[in-house]
Amino acid sequence: MRAEIIAIGNEVLRGQIADTNSAFLARRLSQVGVEVARMITIEDSLEIITHEIKGALSRSDLVITTGGLGPTSDDLTRQALAKALGRPLIFVEDLWGQIEERLSQRGVAPFPENRSQAYLPQGAEGVPNPLGTAPGIHLKIEGKILFSLPGVPQEMRSMAEKFLLPQLKGKPIPHCVLRTTGISESEIYQRIKSLTGSHQVKIAFLPSPLGVDLGIEAPAKGTSQEISQVVERIEEILGEAIYGGEGEGLEEVVGRLLAQREETLAVAESCTGGLICDRLTDISGSSRYFERGVISYSNQAKLELLGVPPETIREHGAVSPQTAIAMAEGIREISDTDYGLSVTGIAGPTGGSREKPVGLCFIGFAHRGGSSYQRYLFAGPRRLNKERAAQAALNMVRLFLCLGISKISETRG
Repeated sequence: MRAEIIAIGNEVLRGQIADTNSAFLARRLSQVGVEVARMITIEDSLEIITHEIKGALSRSDLVITTGGLGPTSDDLTRQALAKALGRPLIFVEDLWGQIEERLSQRGVAPFPENRSQAYLPQGAEGVPNPLGTAPGIHLKIEGKILFSLPGVPQEMRSMAEKFLLPQLKGKPIPHCVLRTTGISESEIYQRIKSLTGSHQVKIAFLPSPLGVDLGIEAPAKGTSQEISQVVERIEEILGEAIYGGEGEGLEEVVGRLLAQREETLAVAESCTGGLICDRLTDISGSSRYFERGVISYSNQAKLELLGVPPETIREHGAVSPQTAIAMAEGIREISDTDYGLSVTGIAGPTGGSREKPVGLCFIGFAHRGGSSYQRYLFAGPRRLNKERAAQAALNMVRLFLCLGISKISETRG
């Protein structure tokens, strides 16, 4: 089965909003054995949308559009579908009832414009939207399938998982994703390059600021066994650098390890400003292992809230191994947890010096057997430095929980 994806919206075309929908759909379609032959982003134009839908239906077995299903004047996907198919738009009373109920649950009275969302091309079915008011549209035309989904990523993903993907009967392509952190793409390649020339599997390197994902995929006639053999070999070579699989965040891994051990963690953040706490508490059930977090941004906060000795900051500075360790020990003591984690650094772009440049970061870790720190020197804009520091801090906890590694003080970027 061949598919085409059409992303609709001026805000996407102009770069005001990133098109994460097409990437998500392409990835999930590939996993169920559907070949994505074309992806395109187009403006909110009735003529252009109509033209692209007609062309896609003439070429492919499955056409998916995202965006343009709202109640405003620039939401033109319904009209374009009707025009492309030569069918009238029909008001569906049941669909309007569902929209009214959804708005009522939110305490919002419907506007007249909302009624436009209850119109479907003749012969189409409405696709329920569990997270929003805009229903999707589903059509089968001469053996071909068309889905129109909202542009809001959370809504689109939910509807695709529940209603689109279960209808597709392609042969799943054997694949696996390994997630790494704390190691560069070039180093990974040097270690596993002997495996990349294999005709049995394809290895894709997917770098991001927080790590490198490895996509391992079998060719058309490949098998799961071939994937497993290569994955096992990569795991042997990269070892501790691999922290999880597809869609798995480092905060999930850390949380699962803490829960399994029935242990607790408290966090003291300075330069990361709460990013670590946000990631940890984004996981349902994190109250089992996450006790508290403190944003001790100022020196005074470090003294008052964490009990960092004044002489430590006076002699070594707020950004130092000594302060990072004192912060970790302080948060662990006041929280009575198994572990204390801290971050202090210079996120930039100002505040650096020759001795302590922008991007310098110290991560402290305290446990029952002692305390340690890691030193990093990140090179990037402020937000990226903060995100990398948060990732490195979570990885320090993971390494200790998995391997007992904590006494590390090297510089990494």
